[in-house]
Amino acid sequence: MAMNKNRLFAYPVLTNYNDDYVNVNLVLESTKTLEKTKKCSKLNYIFQVDDFNIIKLLRERKAKAILKIYCPTTKFRRIVDLTLGVNNIILNNIDVNNRVELESFIILTDNIQNFCSVNFNEDYHGDSFSLEKGSIIAVGKQESVFIEKDIYEFTKVTSVIKVSKSQTDDKGMTVDYSDQNIYVYLPEDEFIIYSQYAKHCLEVANSMVILPALTFVFDELSRDDDIFEEYEDNKWFRVIKRKIQDLFDQELSSTFIKSAGSLLIAQKILDYPLAPGFEWIKGKID
Repeated sequence: MAMNKNRLFAYPVLTNYNDDYVNVNLVLESTKTLEKTKKCSKLNYIFQVDDFNIIKLLRERKAKAILKIYCPTTKFRRIVDLTLGVNNIILNNIDVNNRVELESFIILTDNIQNFCSVNFNEDYHGDSFSLEKGSIIAVGKQESVFIEKDIYEFTKVTSVIKVSKSQTDDKGMTVDYSDQNIYVYLPEDEFIIYSQYAKHCLEVANSMVILPALTFVFDELSRDDDIFEEYEDNKWFRVIKRKIQDLFDQELSSTFIKSAGSLLIAQKILDYPLAPGFEWIKGKID
C-alpha cells in the first residue's frame, strides 16, 4: 500500500522529504499512542499546515486531507477525512490486528486553475499549474502502528523466547531473531537436559541460556537504528519495546542500548535472574 517516495510529480508537492516548498510546516502523522479497550482502539492523528494557499483551498472545500488506513493481516481498508488539529480515530479491534499502515495526503476535490504558492521553491517562482480533481498536493508521513488482539500479550519477554534443539552438529548455543519469536538453539544433549530440568531451576536456566541470548540480541540492535525497521513487525521486537518503555521510560533505540548497556537491560528485563539462581544453587549444596 505504501506510496513510493521517489514518485515524481509534474508540479510542486508539499512533503517533508523534498524541497518543492520552503519555509512551510507540514504535520500529518500519528502521535504513536493508542488507547485500547477490549472492543476498540483510539488513534490520535495530527494535521497541521501553514501554507496560505493550501489553507485557503481547505477552507473553501476545494481540497481535503485524508488518511488511508490499511491492515495487511486482516486486509482492512479505510479512508478518513482529517480536520486541522488532533483527529481522534476509532478502530474496531475486530477489523485490525498487528501492524496497521498509515498514509496521509492532501488532495484536490475540485479542478483548480493557476495553482501556485509564495512558498514554492525558487525553481517554481512565477509558475502556476492547472490541476484536476483528485490531484495530490501534499503527502504526509508514512508510518505503522501496532494493535494487538491480546491485551495481556506484553507481560513477559520470556514468552517470545523459545529454546529448541539445534538442527546442526555445531557445538554451543546459537540465536535466531529473524522470526516472530527469538529462537535459542542448543546442541541435542544440552537441549535434552534443558527440557527435563530447566523448569526446576528456572532462574539458573535463564541465567545460562536466556540472559546471554537476550544480551546478544541487544548487541545486534545497538549497531544501527536502521536495523529496527527490519524487525519492527516481529512480535519479540514489539514485546521488548513495550517492556523497555515500562521499565526504563525510554524509547528503544541504538543510542539507548549503548548508553544503558545490553547486559544491564537484559538483566533488568529478566528481573535479575542471577541472585535467585545463586540462591537456588546455594540451597541445593547446603
